[in-house]
Amino acid sequence: MTTTTRRRVEMPQLFDRIPGTISLSGGLPDLTVLPAAKIAELTSRMLRLGSRTLLQYSTPTVSSSLIPAILDLAARTGMTPDPDHLVPTAGSQLGMMMVANILDGDAIVCDSPTYPGALAAWASADMDLIGVAGDEEGLNPDALAHTISDLRGRGRRVAAVYTTPTFQNPTGSVQSEARRADILEICARNDLLVIEDDPYGMLSFEGRTWPALKSMDPDRVIYLGTFSKVFAPGVRCGWIDPPADLVDDLRAMCEVMTLSPSALNQAIIGEYHRRHGWDDLLEAYRASYRDRAQALSHALESELTQSGQPTTWTWRTPQGGFYLWLENVSGVSGADVARRAAANGVRVVPGLHFDPAGLDSPSMRVSFSYPRPTELTEGARRLAAALVETGVSA
Repeated sequence: MTTTTRRRVEMPQLFDRIPGTISLSGGLPDLTVLPAAKIAELTSRMLRLGSRTLLQYSTPTVSSSLIPAILDLAARTGMTPDPDHLVPTAGSQLGMMMVANILDGDAIVCDSPTYPGALAAWASADMDLIGVAGDEEGLNPDALAHTISDLRGRGRRVAAVYTTPTFQNPTGSVQSEARRADILEICARNDLLVIEDDPYGMLSFEGRTWPALKSMDPDRVIYLGTFSKVFAPGVRCGWIDPPADLVDDLRAMCEVMTLSPSALNQAIIGEYHRRHGWDDLLEAYRASYRDRAQALSHALESELTQSGQPTTWTWRTPQGGFYLWLENVSGVSGADVARRAAANGVRVVPGLHFDPAGLDSPSMRVSFSYPRPTELTEGARRLAAALVETGVSA
């Protein structure tokens, strides 16, 4: 009898709800801004008129009704996708799994820290994710070039570079246009694909956008798009915009992994966009997250400096996205602090879950996207108390 084994894939428990506990762990959108009545009405009408099509099996193509919604978002970051090249997904997590299973190589290079879902996706495809230390702009070009050279010098087959250039998860960093150009130049020089994950690109609090890597080098970049943050995650709908020579492989993988993309989910989003566009909903999300980010940042500032002494924790006030990244200058265990915080009734995610090597670090991710501002203020108070209890007083 022959058996094969794959490495164990583990994700942090982000969405569990525990009575009496404030969760600052999972990046849940604030769906109170979503016009549920409008969505219910248009969904009901579509099902009355077209249920035999919308509830049937479908093909691994993006429906014609959804194309304008994707093109609208894409144009805001300079992209002009070919509709015939778009591949449907149930969100960018599935997109990563699909991409991982068609790549040729044994290693992916990425920002460090990075998104845990990416770590799980590449690990499930038996690839190693090799982290590159970043700075305030995220992925560092010099470190990237050195890492690629070192890996290839040791005989590793680097498949691609994975990055989230805009409001990165977990740090919230944004790559400048010059930084993006440097990264693409390094990848071109080394003949490497780039996997661009872009869940948060539309969620600058001031409405600013940056050029997508895909817009700067369409033939090199595999773009992962999702409606989870600009519409709703429960609809489970996204897309891949790959280089032309990868379209057929990704369509085949789409059929293997999903058999049939949801025609209903694509139709709901497409019809919503046809009637209402994106502007109002995007601005509502931005305003909500702007208020929440300010509430959390102000509460942390107050709680961690109330003694009048300099705090050992540092962070940048978020300018978009869902997350605030806390780092400690004295090198404490983020995992220990997170455990103590949980005992104090507030949940955060320690840095080890974002480290490609799985190492503990003096850091943690705090999500502000879902709790109400009053809960964020109380959560900051409980978190500060945990820091004192673990010997890391402000």
